[in-house]
Amino acid sequence: VPEVGRSGRVVVIVDQSMSMSMVQGNGTLLSRARGAAASLVRGLPDGVEVGLIAFSTNSRRLVPQLTTDKESVALRLD
Repeated sequence: VPEVGRSGRVVVIVDQSMSMSMVQGNGTLLSRARGAAASLVRGLPDGVEVGLIAFSTNSRRLVPQLTTDKESVALRLD
């Protein structure tokens, strides 16, 4: 689990490239990574600002700006 630095900001970056569609265990690498990221976000201390970016060929923001609403970010990952 990463330690939150003094900035109080975390940006989660999700790889959505074709390689993440590989099935391993009970799901794809992408589904496992998204689940782990959602758990990480939910476990952050209150007040931490969170951002979410997905990338493959291009990148895009999945939340419009950093937010302290951890649940809204985690729901984008579920």
